[in-house]
Amino acid sequence: MDTIADFLTIIRNGYLAKKDTVTVDFSNAREQITIILKKEAFIEDFQIQEAKPVNKIVIKLR
Repeated sequence: MDTIADFLTIIRNGYLAKKDTVTVDFSNAREQITIILKKEAFIEDFQIQEAKPVNKIVIKLR
């Protein structure tokens, strides 16, 4: 399973569906990619939500 490709596909599908935000399960790799996407202005912002059993990353799309 390619989790990075799945992560990017979720973001792309969110854009295509004209969603304001998308939510994905947290991982350190996803967090680092999200930081880069924000730095390069591909996304507007993101927030990490602490939840049990898995934390989430909420990404605000442009």
